[in-house]
Amino acid sequence: KERGQGRVLGEYFCGVCKLWDNTAGKGEHATKSIYHCPYCNVCRVGKGLGIDYKHCMKCNCCVELKKGLTHKCINQALEGRCPICIESLRTSTKPLKALACAHVMHDECYKRYRKDRYTCPICNKSMDDMSEYFSRLDQAANASQMDAMFANTRSRILCNDCGSKSIVQYRLMHHKCPRRACGSYNTRVVETMVLRPGAPEPTS
Repeated sequence: KERGQGRVLGEYFCGVCKLWDNTAGKGEHATKSIYHCPYCNVCRVGKGLGIDYKHCMKCNCCVELKKGLTHKCINQALEGRCPICIESLRTSTKPLKALACAHVMHDECYKRYRKDRYTCPICNKSMDDMSEYFSRLDQAANASQMDAMFANTRSRILCNDCGSKSIVQYRLMHHKCPRRACGSYNTRVVETMVLRPGAPEPTS
């Protein structure tokens, strides 16, 4: 409250960050919750540590507590910037999103980016569980027939998810990683080769 006036300057106040916010708390204007993380030493949007967020000491960042959500650690994950908006992650008060590969970006940046992409902008690995999408690609591949002119054409591919290199049958789109433990379609073609009739299959 303003000294001597009795007026509320903000429903939320942090004495460490010197942050006043009238849209947080339990007042009539409150639209969000804010908590101060003593480890990040900044205020963040959320209900609090142990409620909907936890602080990972290895990553040195707050991670959302959500059933079924797994978290992989990267040392000092918040020392960089959001790969989408380039804002510092450490000093940002916006909610953060930890990807399956453990890289971090703002949650709102993730939602915009995820509309038409599924690979991490930093390491190119799949950001989420893509098994359902890859299953649909399997069905599409099984239902289509390869043109006879490409019967002797092979592609050397690199899988962005498991990092393996392999040689597979050439396709116009969507080359699948042949490793049984992977099976990802998040691959890129390194080389395309045409085999001579009777030539042995090339090895990886």
